Amino acid sequence: MIYKISCQICGDHFDASKIAGYNDSVSVSGDGIVTCDGEPFGTDYFRQDCEKKILDFIQNNETTLLNCGAEKCVIRYEMHYSLQCNGEILSPETISRFSRINLPIEISLTTKDYPDYEAFEEWERQLWKKREE
Repeated sequence: MIYKISCQICGDHFDASKIAGYNDSVSVSGDGIVTCDGEPFGTDYFRQDCEKKILDFIQNNETTLLNCGAEKCVIRYEMHYSLQCNGEILSPETISRFSRINLPIEISLTTKDYPDYEAFEEWERQLWKKREE
C-alpha cells in the first residue's frame, strides 16, 4: 500500500495566513492545506507518521485555529494498491485522538487500484529506499 495524507482546515471566515508556513513538523499553505514535510506519498510507516504529525498540529493549535475562524478539518487519505486492498486506515489510537479534538473532523478516503503490479512494486521500493536514507 502507498498512501497520501493531507488535511484542509476550513471555515467561512477562516484566515489561514495567521498559521501559514512551517508549523510543528507540517507545512500549512495560505488556503489552509496541511501536509507533512518531505515526500507526498509513502508506505504504511509514512501514513502513521504523517497522521501523527497532522493530529499533533491540530491538537497543539486547536485554540488558535478556532480563533482564526476554523470550523472543521477535512483529512484526506489516498490509498494506492495493486492486487489486493487490506489497509487499515483508522486505528483505535487514531479514533481515540480524534475524539479529543473539539474541532469537527471529516474523513475522506479514495482508493486506486494499479493493474501494473511490477510498476507499482517499483514505486513502493523507491519509497522504502527514500525512507531508509
